[in-house]
Amino acid sequence: MNIEFLHQKARVAITVNLSDDASFIGVFGASGAGKTTLLRCLAGLEESALGNADLVKINQRVGFVPHTPTLYPHLDVVENIALGKMYEKHSRFTVSEVISALHCEELLARSVTTLSAGEKQRVVLARTILNAPDVLLIDEALSSLQSTLKHKVLSYLKQLSRSGMKIVLVSHNLPDLFQCADALIELDSGQVVWSGEVSKIANRPIHENTSVDSIYSTVRQTDVQTGESIGETYAAVNAVDVILEVPPISQSSLLHCFHGTISSIKKLQGENLLVSVKNENEIIHAIVSTAACAKLQLKEQLEIAARF
Repeated sequence: MNIEFLHQKARVAITVNLSDDASFIGVFGASGAGKTTLLRCLAGLEESALGNADLVKINQRVGFVPHTPTLYPHLDVVENIALGKMYEKHSRFTVSEVISALHCEELLARSVTTLSAGEKQRVVLARTILNAPDVLLIDEALSSLQSTLKHKVLSYLKQLSRSGMKIVLVSHNLPDLFQCADALIELDSGQVVWSGEVSKIANRPIHENTSVDSIYSTVRQTDVQTGESIGETYAAVNAVDVILEVPPISQSSLLHCFHGTISSIKKLQGENLLVSVKNENEIIHAIVSTAACAKLQLKEQLEIAARF
């Protein structure tokens, strides 16, 4: 799957190649990186942009959910949602089905002017899904949802992607993308700095100015009793949540233990160091202070355990 756009005015030059099997693509990056511009290019809203994307084919319907929800104030919630059904090309969803999936039942009789930001986001998303798009573009439109509800909405979106709808979700929250995306695109200053499968996130380039909150690894989930892998299920682990232990390994309340050797130690901002631990198949990152590194005498090729 190729995505290629050049937008000189917006200073965006994006070229990325992803697996054709990717039905749910997550896009992340700092503010101003070009995430919204990419979605607008995919939606055909940037007339001065040159390029194309295999993701969106001729005559396909594209749904776009912007960061700031737009609702019609003279209509109530159910009437706003039902607008999507009025203009659908193929009947795919029922109003009640989408309302239930996005947990909008308690909102139906209310005026849209009384809704919170998160409630408005759900209503706009419901309206867009009811229009039965082939490709659904979502620009940070879940950011105001409470975490439990957001998890349910993301699960529903993942279900839609498995049933044939292509989805591109922009989010600053990487764990959200880990929950549902097949592939990720990282943007910086209008260019792709990394792209690939979610399970390969530990391979993305990390620089001295990379925020420690955005450094993740994905490791195969294991049974805490037997230590055996649980199929192809992966857990996303933030580097700040990983602790390192040198042999002999002691007992710990942290149940997951990743054994390997230190492949690299890199300087980050302030007194932080990025320690990468590698075994035969996987890499996990940990953030440690320079003082802790000296105390543990950490160095490349040292056998070590990473707990999380």
